[in-house]
Amino acid sequence: MNEQGSPIFVGAAVTGTGLRLARFAHERGYAPHVVVERQLISAARAEDRAFLNRLQERRQLHLVESLDSLTADEINLERLAKCGGIVCPADRYLLASARIAEALGIPYLPEAAARILRDKRLLRTKLAELDLASPPWAHARDVDDVLAFCRSVDGPWIVKNVMGTGSQDTVLATVESDAAEAVRAMTSRSRYMDADLMIESFVDAPVVSLEGFVVDDRLTTLGLTDRAFGPRPYFAETGWGFPVDDTELQESTAAIARIVLAALGVKRSAFHFEFLVHDDQPILMDANCRLPGAMIMPLLHHLSAGTYYTFLLDSVLGRWAPVPTFHDYGAIVKRYADVDGTLRRAAGVADAATYPGVLEVVPQAEVGSRVRRARDYLGALHWVLARGDSLDIAKRRARIASDHIMAGVNVEVADE
Repeated sequence: MNEQGSPIFVGAAVTGTGLRLARFAHERGYAPHVVVERQLISAARAEDRAFLNRLQERRQLHLVESLDSLTADEINLERLAKCGGIVCPADRYLLASARIAEALGIPYLPEAAARILRDKRLLRTKLAELDLASPPWAHARDVDDVLAFCRSVDGPWIVKNVMGTGSQDTVLATVESDAAEAVRAMTSRSRYMDADLMIESFVDAPVVSLEGFVVDDRLTTLGLTDRAFGPRPYFAETGWGFPVDDTELQESTAAIARIVLAALGVKRSAFHFEFLVHDDQPILMDANCRLPGAMIMPLLHHLSAGTYYTFLLDSVLGRWAPVPTFHDYGAIVKRYADVDGTLRRAAGVADAATYPGVLEVVPQAEVGSRVRRARDYLGALHWVLARGDSLDIAKRRARIASDHIMAGVNVEVADE
């Protein structure tokens, strides 16, 4: 078993953080290997494409046709033989990550666990086996399934993609007819991963995520991140704050995470578990053995005075790493357009970047690209990261800085 080799990044995000952590690993001498689908090269941002080209020159880039259907025969064991850790940036790549880890004998998580984490129905079934609470749910194979659930469980309800991520294919229904229409609409068009649908009871409660890392039986929790959402009936996340000052809640969510990680046989991975907080009690909503999404990762890196990425990489490789200390509070605002259309201009970015407490302004859309109202993680205008002496101050700074950026959008008719 290789404990000290290079990290393997399996897949990459084309929005949000992209290959930022992999670039950091390259610059710090970790010699990262990146396994990505060929089609990602054209979709990646310019800075990521340039980085991937450098890795290709060093034989550290591994191109495959599809990570969703990756087989052991496609894994170049010789080129990856000196690697010692797995970095998974998104739920979609969990199965491929587990297969690569198994082929190389790298501690990670078993393929069976990856399948559970990728399918919300399987996760809910596992939670029931562990006697852990989760919202009531049912299969949504057709309208009959949905109506039967609505008539047995009080609304409102959420109809969602069982493999959805970033709030894709997720809609709130307040009456039976809305739930039935949501299923009709989703089954008549393409969906993320072409996955099945489910329906669950909507619990109107705050949402937090627990960020951390597990190495063998050692669980390190870094803190809680809260959430803000865009207008219903969708669930686009539009704001985050870290850390949430609630020691009791952090301890109770960590206890649940420890039970789930142990039951799934997770050996070494970052984790990002999302909880509803109902009547002061955490209810596990989603479990992710991957890097935290959105721009949470760079926010934590800023707040830790540049030590968070090193902690992640050393933990991935099974090395002891000092737990980062986070200085100040941090917030993220993700701004969407008021209408669907094509971005014509974006002014005020420089002013936003110089607003007090602002850490970064990250444009998400280029002039000429399609932008949307807040429905899921796609089509946003920009991100703003800020810090402050309190969570409220950090959030206010991020929001005001975001308001400095004026976007002009050519309106077009967009599909719901």
